[in-house]
Amino acid sequence: MSGAGYGHGILILLFLPVLWCLPTAFMIGELSSALPEEGGYYAWVRRGLGNFWGFPGGLLFAGRQYL
Repeated sequence: MSGAGYGHGILILLFLPVLWCLPTAFMIGELSSALPEEGGYYAWVRRGLGNFWGFPGGLLFAGRQYL
């Protein structure tokens, strides 16, 4: 990082979150328009994988939002 300089380091720190979050934003936008039901991520996981995996999927997604 020191060889790249401050400018390149700042660009990496600004670009990496966009690269990381953009696919998630596209997924949420697509699923919310295709399956407009209340519950969001929990409802999508429950519909796709069943009731057993709906709760852990929703719990992990909600926990990730607060960390």
